Amino acid sequence: MRSLLHHPSRRAFATVVAVLLGACSPKEIHQAVTGSLQVSSTSITAGAIANDCGCNGAGASPQISWSDPPPGTKSFALIMDDRDATTGHLHRHYFVHWLAFDLPPDARELGAGLPTQSLPGKTQPGTNDVGKPDYAGLCPDAGTTHHYAITVYALDARLGLPAATKAYALLTAIDGHVLARGQILGTYTH
Repeated sequence: MRSLLHHPSRRAFATVVAVLLGACSPKEIHQAVTGSLQVSSTSITAGAIANDCGCNGAGASPQISWSDPPPGTKSFALIMDDRDATTGHLHRHYFVHWLAFDLPPDARELGAGLPTQSLPGKTQPGTNDVGKPDYAGLCPDAGTTHHYAITVYALDARLGLPAATKAYALLTAIDGHVLARGQILGTYTH
């Protein structure tokens, strides 16, 4: 299987086969990523995500900003997932609330409460685990607190994937194209 990993399309096929056989987790990007982005959010205070980002409020997307990427960055991708969910499609258990890709290389922020049609440039919304191409508000079970990760990837290419793309397909497509990545974590209590 090692020889298959040297060709990108064969590497993606080998990853799918390995995941189906339980040999690895699809959450992993197999390339070594040396660059880093600083990711921040005005919607996260003292580690807690604002009530407005979930079912305690309007269910609006959080504000996210990131630092300048390495030279050669052609686009960004973003994934927000629930690390405590028991169902989901991304990593067999992480529940994906939001994904977007092909954000323009000069983008450094997504404002709070963005509807799909207001994404910058030719940004494409991916399909979340609710089955919609938009942000899915946070809503853990009543009386519980969940941990959420927002990861931003700087890529050396525009992906040109369809808007219906789900997180696993996005992660497969960006493998081998990540110049830098950064992540911010926050909690949400319902």
